[in-house]
Amino acid sequence: MECATWIMAIATFLMVIAAFLSIEDAKKSAHGQFFFNILESYSSESMYDAINSLIEWKNENNIEIENDDTFFATWFTIIKENNPNEFKEIDKARRRVSHHFSNIYTYHRLKFLNLEEVKKLAVKEQIDKLLIKVVKPLDETISGNREEPVFKFFEDLYK
Repeated sequence: MECATWIMAIATFLMVIAAFLSIEDAKKSAHGQFFFNILESYSSESMYDAINSLIEWKNENNIEIENDDTFFATWFTIIKENNPNEFKEIDKARRRVSHHFSNIYTYHRLKFLNLEEVKKLAVKEQIDKLLIKVVKPLDETISGNREEPVFKFFEDLYK
């Protein structure tokens, strides 16, 4: 009986190792899938349109002042009443871009992406010129989110 016990113990040990290796493979596969999903989202036509809409809007309104709350609050009040279609287009673009960066932040917070990978997915120029100077003040003005951790994370990312 003792030989059978040893055989069962060894078989159990090998099954545990196989399960561990399977879990590690699943983690790697999931990790790759998260990275791919973010890249795919970024390369989508809707993201392209959203980024271009925000950049055009920024240029048309000569937005160069960092976090000019007065401008954004005034724009929000006037445009929502006088041109609701433009407001909807800019808000949709803001939400699309904000969601993209929120996903990156969430995947990092859940430890699916490390900082090096985050920097590959969110380059400094995108953060500085789009997320912080356009999307953040729009988000604060439209939705009232003043202390959004996503923005704080990306503001500190390249410091």
